[in-house]
Amino acid sequence: MITDPEVDINIKDLVLDESVKAKLKLDPEHDVTENDWDKLRAEFDWYKKEGRYQELLSTAVYVKLFDPQRLEQLVDLEALWPEQQKLWDYDSKPNSRAEDTLNEAYRVKVLYPNHPLDYDPKEWWNNPISRIDPQFVGDDALSWSNYTSRLLRIKFLDPNLMGLKITDQMWEKMKGSINELQQEKQILFDLNILEMAASMKILAPERWNGPNMESTISIISDVYNHALSENRDSTGTFSGFFFEKMTAARIIVAQEAKITEHGLELKMPEPELELNEKPPETRRF
Repeated sequence: MITDPEVDINIKDLVLDESVKAKLKLDPEHDVTENDWDKLRAEFDWYKKEGRYQELLSTAVYVKLFDPQRLEQLVDLEALWPEQQKLWDYDSKPNSRAEDTLNEAYRVKVLYPNHPLDYDPKEWWNNPISRIDPQFVGDDALSWSNYTSRLLRIKFLDPNLMGLKITDQMWEKMKGSINELQQEKQILFDLNILEMAASMKILAPERWNGPNMESTISIISDVYNHALSENRDSTGTFSGFFFEKMTAARIIVAQEAKITEHGLELKMPEPELELNEKPPETRRF
Protein backbone atom coordinates (compact mmCIF):
# COMPACT_ATOMS: atom_id res chain seq x y z
CA MET A 1 0.00 0.00 0.00
CA ILE A 2 1.00 3.66 -0.32
CA THR A 3 2.96 4.64 2.77
CA ASP A 4 4.63 7.89 1.71
CA PRO A 5 3.25 10.59 4.07
CA GLU A 6 3.72 13.16 1.32
CA VAL A 7 1.11 11.44 -0.84
CA ASP A 8 -2.38 12.85 -0.62
CA ILE A 9 -4.76 9.88 -0.78
CA ASN A 10 -8.32 10.62 -1.88
CA ILE A 11 -10.47 7.60 -1.13
CA LYS A 12 -13.21 9.02 -3.33
CA ASP A 13 -11.13 8.04 -6.34
CA LEU A 14 -11.89 4.42 -5.46
CA VAL A 15 -9.25 2.96 -7.75
CA LEU A 16 -7.23 -0.16 -7.17
CA ASP A 17 -3.87 0.48 -5.51
CA GLU A 18 -0.88 -0.44 -7.67
CA SER A 19 0.52 -2.89 -5.11
CA VAL A 20 -2.82 -4.68 -4.94
CA LYS A 21 -3.06 -4.86 -8.73
CA ALA A 22 0.38 -6.39 -8.89
CA LYS A 23 -0.67 -9.25 -6.61
CA LEU A 24 -3.96 -9.97 -8.34
CA LYS A 25 -3.03 -12.61 -10.89
CA LEU A 26 -6.45 -12.62 -12.51
CA ASP A 27 -7.25 -12.15 -16.18
CA PRO A 28 -10.78 -13.50 -16.69
CA GLU A 29 -11.32 -11.88 -20.08
CA HIS A 30 -8.28 -13.75 -21.42
CA ASP A 31 -8.88 -16.96 -19.48
CA VAL A 32 -12.43 -17.53 -20.78
CA THR A 33 -11.94 -19.42 -24.04
CA GLU A 34 -14.12 -20.09 -27.07
CA ASN A 35 -14.55 -23.62 -25.76
CA ASP A 36 -16.09 -22.17 -22.60
CA TRP A 37 -18.53 -20.15 -24.68
CA ASP A 38 -19.41 -23.24 -26.74
CA LYS A 39 -20.15 -25.19 -23.57
CA LEU A 40 -22.30 -22.35 -22.30
CA ARG A 41 -24.27 -22.29 -25.55
CA ALA A 42 -24.92 -26.02 -25.19
CA GLU A 43 -25.96 -25.47 -21.59
CA PHE A 44 -28.48 -22.79 -22.58
CA ASP A 45 -29.86 -25.03 -25.34
CA TRP A 46 -30.33 -27.87 -22.86
CA TYR A 47 -32.09 -25.61 -20.37
CA LYS A 48 -34.51 -24.43 -23.05
CA LYS A 49 -35.15 -27.97 -24.27
CA GLU A 50 -35.91 -29.13 -20.72
CA GLY A 51 -37.94 -26.03 -19.85
CA ARG A 52 -35.59 -25.15 -16.98
CA TYR A 53 -35.90 -21.42 -17.37
CA GLN A 54 -35.00 -20.48 -13.82
CA GLU A 55 -31.55 -22.08 -14.20
CA LEU A 56 -31.12 -20.52 -17.65
CA LEU A 57 -32.01 -17.02 -16.50
CA SER A 58 -29.95 -17.30 -13.31
CA THR A 59 -26.88 -18.17 -15.38
CA ALA A 60 -27.71 -15.41 -17.87
CA VAL A 61 -27.37 -12.83 -15.08
CA TYR A 62 -23.69 -13.62 -14.62
CA VAL A 63 -23.05 -13.78 -18.35
CA LYS A 64 -24.63 -10.36 -18.85
CA LEU A 65 -22.45 -8.87 -16.13
CA PHE A 66 -19.41 -10.48 -17.77
CA ASP A 67 -20.11 -9.73 -21.44
CA PRO A 68 -23.59 -8.43 -22.37
CA GLN A 69 -22.85 -8.42 -26.11
CA ARG A 70 -21.85 -12.07 -26.03
CA LEU A 71 -25.03 -12.96 -24.13
CA GLU A 72 -27.10 -11.45 -26.94
CA GLN A 73 -25.50 -13.97 -29.30
CA LEU A 74 -26.44 -16.86 -27.02
CA VAL A 75 -30.02 -16.20 -26.03
CA ASP A 76 -32.96 -13.96 -26.90
CA LEU A 77 -33.83 -12.47 -23.53
CA GLU A 78 -36.95 -10.66 -24.69
CA ALA A 79 -38.36 -13.92 -25.99
CA LEU A 80 -37.86 -15.34 -22.49
CA TRP A 81 -39.54 -12.46 -20.65
CA PRO A 82 -42.86 -14.39 -20.32
CA GLU A 83 -40.97 -17.14 -18.49
CA GLN A 84 -39.29 -14.63 -16.19
CA GLN A 85 -42.67 -13.00 -15.57
CA LYS A 86 -44.06 -16.37 -14.43
CA LEU A 87 -41.14 -16.83 -12.04
CA TRP A 88 -41.67 -13.34 -10.64
CA ASP A 89 -45.40 -13.86 -10.18
CA TYR A 90 -44.77 -17.10 -8.31
CA ASP A 91 -42.07 -15.75 -5.99
CA SER A 92 -43.65 -12.38 -5.25
CA LYS A 93 -46.80 -13.68 -3.60
CA PRO A 94 -47.51 -12.46 -0.06
CA ASN A 95 -46.57 -15.85 1.38
CA SER A 96 -43.36 -16.19 -0.65
CA ARG A 97 -39.97 -16.38 1.04
CA ALA A 98 -38.45 -12.91 1.18
CA GLU A 99 -35.15 -14.33 -0.09
CA ASP A 100 -36.84 -15.79 -3.19
CA THR A 101 -38.59 -12.49 -3.91
CA LEU A 102 -35.30 -10.62 -3.59
CA ASN A 103 -33.52 -13.03 -5.95
CA GLU A 104 -36.20 -12.67 -8.62
CA ALA A 105 -36.22 -8.87 -8.30
CA TYR A 106 -32.43 -8.81 -8.66
CA ARG A 107 -32.57 -11.03 -11.75
CA VAL A 108 -35.17 -8.81 -13.41
CA LYS A 109 -33.17 -5.68 -12.55
CA VAL A 110 -30.06 -7.04 -14.30
CA LEU A 111 -31.63 -8.82 -17.27
CA TYR A 112 -34.71 -6.69 -17.89
CA PRO A 113 -34.06 -3.08 -16.81
CA ASN A 114 -36.85 -1.96 -19.15
CA HIS A 115 -39.40 -4.07 -17.25
CA PRO A 116 -39.68 -2.27 -13.87
CA LEU A 117 -41.28 -4.24 -11.07
CA ASP A 118 -43.64 -3.13 -8.34
CA TYR A 119 -41.12 -4.04 -5.66
CA ASP A 120 -39.66 -1.98 -2.85
CA PRO A 121 -36.58 -3.55 -1.22
CA LYS A 122 -37.43 -1.68 1.97
CA GLU A 123 -40.33 -4.06 2.41
CA TRP A 124 -37.78 -6.86 2.48
CA TRP A 125 -35.65 -4.86 4.92
CA ASN A 126 -38.58 -4.45 7.31
CA ASN A 127 -39.28 -8.18 7.38
CA PRO A 128 -38.15 -9.16 10.91
CA ILE A 129 -37.17 -12.65 9.71
CA SER A 130 -35.04 -11.55 6.76
CA ARG A 131 -33.67 -8.13 7.63
CA ILE A 132 -30.13 -7.22 6.62
CA ASP A 133 -29.03 -6.07 10.05
CA PRO A 134 -25.73 -7.91 10.69
CA GLN A 135 -26.82 -8.87 14.20
CA PHE A 136 -29.11 -11.45 12.59
CA VAL A 137 -26.26 -13.13 10.68
CA GLY A 138 -24.87 -16.42 11.95
CA ASP A 139 -21.31 -16.41 13.21
CA ASP A 140 -20.02 -18.97 10.69
CA ALA A 141 -18.15 -18.04 7.52
CA LEU A 142 -20.73 -19.45 5.11
CA SER A 143 -23.49 -17.35 6.69
CA TRP A 144 -21.36 -14.23 6.21
CA SER A 145 -20.63 -15.22 2.62
CA ASN A 146 -24.35 -15.51 1.89
CA TYR A 147 -25.05 -12.29 3.76
CA THR A 148 -22.45 -10.31 1.81
CA SER A 149 -23.77 -11.58 -1.52
CA ARG A 150 -27.30 -10.72 -0.37
CA LEU A 151 -26.24 -7.15 0.35
CA LEU A 152 -24.91 -6.86 -3.19
CA ARG A 153 -28.25 -7.96 -4.65
CA ILE A 154 -30.00 -5.37 -2.52
CA LYS A 155 -27.57 -2.71 -3.71
CA PHE A 156 -28.59 -3.42 -7.30
CA LEU A 157 -32.15 -2.59 -6.28
CA ASP A 158 -31.19 0.33 -4.06
CA PRO A 159 -27.71 1.80 -4.77
CA ASN A 160 -27.81 3.52 -1.37
CA LEU A 161 -28.22 0.12 0.32
CA MET A 162 -31.03 1.62 2.39
CA GLY A 163 -28.50 3.59 4.39
CA LEU A 164 -26.59 0.57 5.67
CA LYS A 165 -22.87 1.26 6.25
CA ILE A 166 -20.16 -1.37 6.31
CA THR A 167 -18.56 -1.01 9.73
CA ASP A 168 -15.06 -1.99 10.86
CA GLN A 169 -16.49 -5.03 12.61
CA MET A 170 -18.44 -6.13 9.54
CA TRP A 171 -15.42 -5.70 7.28
CA GLU A 172 -13.14 -7.73 9.52
CA LYS A 173 -15.77 -10.46 9.73
CA MET A 174 -16.01 -10.57 5.94
CA LYS A 175 -12.23 -10.82 5.56
CA GLY A 176 -12.06 -13.47 8.25
CA SER A 177 -14.79 -15.46 6.53
CA ILE A 178 -12.81 -15.55 3.28
CA ASN A 179 -9.85 -16.93 5.21
CA GLU A 180 -12.01 -19.55 6.94
CA LEU A 181 -13.64 -20.69 3.70
CA GLN A 182 -10.25 -21.01 2.02
CA GLN A 183 -8.97 -23.18 4.85
CA GLU A 184 -11.84 -25.61 4.32
CA LYS A 185 -10.29 -26.55 0.95
CA GLN A 186 -13.67 -27.37 -0.57
CA ILE A 187 -14.15 -26.79 -4.30
CA LEU A 188 -17.65 -25.42 -3.82
CA PHE A 189 -16.26 -22.63 -1.63
CA ASP A 190 -14.25 -21.22 -4.56
CA LEU A 191 -17.43 -19.57 -5.79
CA ASN A 192 -18.34 -18.30 -2.32
CA ILE A 193 -14.92 -16.71 -1.90
CA LEU A 194 -14.82 -15.00 -5.29
CA GLU A 195 -18.40 -13.74 -5.07
CA MET A 196 -17.83 -12.52 -1.53
CA ALA A 197 -14.70 -10.63 -2.57
CA ALA A 198 -16.48 -9.02 -5.53
CA SER A 199 -19.35 -7.99 -3.27
CA MET A 200 -16.95 -6.51 -0.72
CA LYS A 201 -15.22 -4.45 -3.38
CA ILE A 202 -18.50 -2.89 -4.49
CA LEU A 203 -20.02 -2.50 -1.02
CA ALA A 204 -16.98 -0.77 0.51
CA PRO A 205 -14.45 0.26 -2.17
CA GLU A 206 -12.55 2.57 0.20
CA ARG A 207 -11.95 -0.37 2.54
CA TRP A 208 -11.04 -2.69 -0.34
CA ASN A 209 -8.36 -0.25 -1.46
CA GLY A 210 -7.23 0.34 2.11
CA PRO A 211 -4.54 -1.27 4.27
CA ASN A 212 -4.23 -4.86 5.50
CA MET A 213 -5.68 -6.52 2.41
CA GLU A 214 -2.59 -8.50 1.38
CA SER A 215 -3.72 -11.81 2.89
CA THR A 216 -7.17 -11.53 1.34
CA ILE A 217 -5.74 -10.69 -2.08
CA SER A 218 -3.39 -13.68 -1.89
CA ILE A 219 -6.30 -16.01 -1.12
CA ILE A 220 -8.33 -14.63 -4.02
CA SER A 221 -5.47 -15.21 -6.47
CA ASP A 222 -5.02 -18.80 -5.26
CA VAL A 223 -8.75 -19.53 -5.49
CA TYR A 224 -8.96 -18.04 -8.98
CA ASN A 225 -6.11 -20.21 -10.22
CA HIS A 226 -7.77 -23.25 -8.67
CA ALA A 227 -11.02 -22.40 -10.45
CA LEU A 228 -9.18 -22.22 -13.77
CA SER A 229 -7.46 -25.52 -13.15
CA GLU A 230 -10.73 -27.17 -12.19
CA ASN A 231 -12.39 -25.88 -15.36
CA ARG A 232 -9.57 -27.11 -17.60
CA ASP A 233 -9.73 -30.56 -16.00
CA SER A 234 -13.51 -30.80 -16.21
CA THR A 235 -15.05 -33.15 -18.76
CA GLY A 236 -18.59 -31.92 -18.15
CA THR A 237 -20.66 -29.87 -20.56
CA PHE A 238 -21.97 -27.33 -18.05
CA SER A 239 -20.06 -24.13 -17.40
CA GLY A 240 -22.53 -21.91 -15.55
CA PHE A 241 -20.60 -22.05 -12.27
CA PHE A 242 -17.40 -21.23 -14.12
CA PHE A 243 -18.94 -18.06 -15.56
CA GLU A 244 -20.16 -17.08 -12.10
CA LYS A 245 -16.56 -17.26 -10.89
CA MET A 246 -15.21 -15.37 -13.89
CA THR A 247 -17.80 -12.62 -13.47
CA ALA A 248 -16.77 -12.18 -9.84
CA ALA A 249 -13.12 -12.11 -10.92
CA ARG A 250 -13.83 -9.43 -13.52
CA ILE A 251 -15.35 -7.21 -10.84
CA ILE A 252 -12.38 -7.85 -8.56
CA VAL A 253 -9.77 -6.80 -11.14
CA ALA A 254 -11.71 -3.78 -12.39
CA GLN A 255 -10.01 -0.46 -11.80
CA GLU A 256 -13.34 0.80 -10.54
CA ALA A 257 -16.56 -1.07 -9.83
CA LYS A 258 -19.75 0.60 -8.69
CA ILE A 259 -23.51 0.24 -8.85
CA THR A 260 -25.56 3.25 -9.87
CA GLU A 261 -29.16 3.71 -10.93
CA HIS A 262 -27.99 2.45 -14.33
CA GLY A 263 -26.69 -0.83 -12.93
CA LEU A 264 -23.16 -2.19 -12.62
CA GLU A 265 -20.43 0.03 -14.05
CA LEU A 266 -16.93 -1.34 -14.48
CA LYS A 267 -13.86 0.58 -15.49
CA MET A 268 -11.28 -1.97 -16.53
CA PRO A 269 -7.52 -1.36 -16.30
CA GLU A 270 -6.16 0.32 -19.39
CA PRO A 271 -3.96 -1.89 -21.58
CA GLU A 272 -0.73 -0.61 -23.04
CA LEU A 273 -1.88 1.38 -26.04
CA GLU A 274 -0.46 1.37 -29.52
CA LEU A 275 -0.36 4.61 -31.47
CA ASN A 276 -3.78 5.93 -32.51
CA GLU A 277 -5.61 3.54 -30.15
CA LYS A 278 -8.27 4.88 -27.81
CA PRO A 279 -8.45 3.96 -24.10
CA PRO A 280 -11.29 1.65 -23.02
CA GLU A 281 -14.57 3.19 -21.95
CA THR A 282 -16.52 2.55 -18.79
CA ARG A 283 -19.11 -0.15 -19.51
CA ARG A 284 -22.61 -0.27 -18.07
CA PHE A 285 -24.65 -3.44 -17.67
